[in-house]
This record gives sequence, structure tokens and C-alpha cells, in this order.
Amino acid sequence: MIISGAWALNQLPNHYVLEIPTVGLRMAYITPFRVLTEQDLTPYKGYHPRRINGIPMPEYMYRFYGLEKSDETASEVLRMRVTPTDKLNIERKAKEAGLNVSEYLRQAAINHTIEPEQ
Repeated sequence: MIISGAWALNQLPNHYVLEIPTVGLRMAYITPFRVLTEQDLTPYKGYHPRRINGIPMPEYMYRFYGLEKSDETASEVLRMRVTPTDKLNIERKAKEAGLNVSEYLRQAAINHTIEPEQ
């Protein structure tokens, strides 16, 4: 399984929070050592571990869980137009979620599906 990062949180002993590209944040019970599968993952609804002093999983441990770190970085820029009211609402919602606007929009776009109009 390819991940962007993994963190231990004091609030979740015996779990790691994994950031999976195109999926978002998930958590997994970490004992015993085993290759993690999609069935082992449960949704994580808290703040991003970087924002709450999560302890990064040492990279040498990735192999024990069948994990591989993605070498992809957030290097692409998307520009979009919004109304002043939309901008204020997006900034407010991002602040309420404890995220910056980029992370808020990224998570909203990746984790929510909008059905196509018919």
C-alpha cells in the first residue's frame, strides 16, 4: 500500500494514522505486525496529525506493515474563481476544521463524491 505518511498519536494508542493518496486519512490498529489491507483501515475524523504533533512512523517500520512511501509531492497549482462570499465561507469552514484553505479543499475534493447531473 502506498502512503504519503504515517503518524502515531498519543490520543490513539496502538493505532497509526495513514495518509493515503486519493483516499485521505485512515487509521489502522498496529499490533501485531502484519501487512495492512483496505479492510484493516477505518476512517479517521480528527485533525491532520501534522497539526497536532503526531509522531511520524520511522520509515524502516513501513516494511513490517507492507507500506511504501509515495515520493509524490504537492507541486501542482490549481487556480479557481469564487465569489467574495464563497471565499469567506470556504475560509471560515477551513478555520473551523483546523485546516488551511489548501488542505481543506484538497480533503473536500478527495473525500466527497458529487454525482454527475443527468
